[in-house]
Amino acid sequence: MHNVDNQYGLNSESYKLIFKQDGSFQLNTSVNLATGNFLIDQGGIIHFYGYQEITEVGGGNDTDKELLRLIPQVTSYKVKSQRLHLCGDGFEIILKKIS
Repeated sequence: MHNVDNQYGLNSESYKLIFKQDGSFQLNTSVNLATGNFLIDQGGIIHFYGYQEITEVGGGNDTDKELLRLIPQVTSYKVKSQRLHLCGDGFEIILKKIS
C-alpha cells in the first residue's frame, strides 16, 4: 500500500492528481508533471494510457519514481472516506481528496 501525502512535496501542487472531463489527467510530482489519458469502462475498470512524464527539473524522489512506475499499472479504483484508492495487481495507492 502506498499512502501518498505531501510530506515530500516541494510546493502545494505536489502529488495532485487531476482528472479532466476530456479524458486526460495530470499528476504533479514533487518536481515534475506526468500526463496521459484515462478511460473508465462499463465494468468500472480504469485504464491509463499515453502516460508520460514531462520534466524540466530532472528526477524526483523515491515517491515520484514509485508513482510513475505504478500509475500505468492501475486497473481499478474506489473512493472511501475522502480518499481515492487506485489499485493494481498487488498494490494500492491512496490519495487524499483536496478541495
